[in-house]
Formats: sequence, structure tokens, C-alpha cells
Amino acid sequence: MKKLFFAGLLALIGTGAVAQTSQGNISLGGSLSIYSASNDQTNSESKQTGFSISPSAGYFIKDGLELGLNSRLLFYTSTYKQINSDSGNKFNTFSYSIGPYLTKYISITEKLHLTATGGFGYENSRTKRPDEAEELYSSASGFYASAAPGLTYFATSKLGFSVSMGYIGYSKSTQTYHDSEPKQETVSEDFGLNFSPASASIGIRYYINR
Repeated sequence: MKKLFFAGLLALIGTGAVAQTSQGNISLGGSLSIYSASNDQTNSESKQTGFSISPSAGYFIKDGLELGLNSRLLFYTSTYKQINSDSGNKFNTFSYSIGPYLTKYISITEKLHLTATGGFGYENSRTKRPDEAEELYSSASGFYASAAPGLTYFATSKLGFSVSMGYIGYSKSTQTYHDSEPKQETVSEDFGLNFSPASASIGIRYYINR
């Protein structure tokens, strides 16, 4: 009887992670990332610092396959300065994006899963000059597509911790400069590939079994 009890308990523990990614379940979560980069050239230097938060909600359309809606809020400050000069330019940027995503969970162990996430959506940003009474310097809007690998660890039957490890992506946007008359517009396309440690983000998800 005791052997049967412990066998049943181990079976429940072992299927916990599987139950979290079962068809019909719901997941709620988000991630936080901090960004810092600098670029020193012969006559100038630049620096960017900021952070982003990314809330999301998903539904498992089949076992191990999650379809959801992802959003991102990004805040960062950019400074540009000439070498041997006390003056420079400073900009504050706020941007947001929203769009659907699809995540595949691949089991490594009972609690650890490899994930592959792909998505696309709309993004918008506004850049201001804090030294000039928050005057609007530029604005931009466009579309993006991206994919990222990651890991998810199921700590409990309802709680999972995830790490996103870099990304590959494409974006196209139209940027308007408001400090010129008439206003100038430029269209830009960008293909990005970044798997450095600085691109990693940590997230937490809550799973609702149905």
C-alpha cells in the first residue's frame, strides 16, 4: 500500500510540468530587461541606458504549444558628446509594441523546458529633449517580426521562471523629425541578430489549469 502511494505521488510530481503546458491552459506573465551600451569613436562618444517590461497572456491551443498576445514598454536615455567638449545632446525615448506570439515548449527534464518563441506586431516610439522642456524631437511607427530561444523552469504546479537568450528579428519603420521645418521623414529597415549576455531577459509566468 505504501509503495502504491509513493508511486502515485511520484507520478503526480513527474506530470506537473506536463500539466502546465496541456491544451486548454492559460498563462499570464511578463519579463524585465535592463539595457546599457556605449560606443566610443575618435571624435565622439555615445551611451544608452534603459529598461523594458513585457507583460503577456497566452492560451495553449495544443499540448506544448502556446498562442498569446505580447506587449512591451521601453524607456531609455541616449547621450551624445564630442570628445574634449562639455556640451552634448541628451534624448529620452518611450516606445511600446504589441502583437501575437507562438511558443513551443520542448521538454528537457520533468521541470525544465526549452522554448522557441516567434511573433510579430506593431511598434511606436517618441523621443524628446529633456534639456529643452521635453520638446518632441522625433516619432516613429512600424512593424516587427522576431524569434528567440529560451528556457522555462517550472518551480511549482502553477509558477514558471523563464529566461530569453537573445533574438533574431526584422523591423521596418517610418521616422518623423519634428525639429525641422518642413518635417523630415525617413523609412528604415533593420535586421538584427544578438545573442550576447546583455540581450538576455528574465520572466515569470503563472499557469492556470483548466
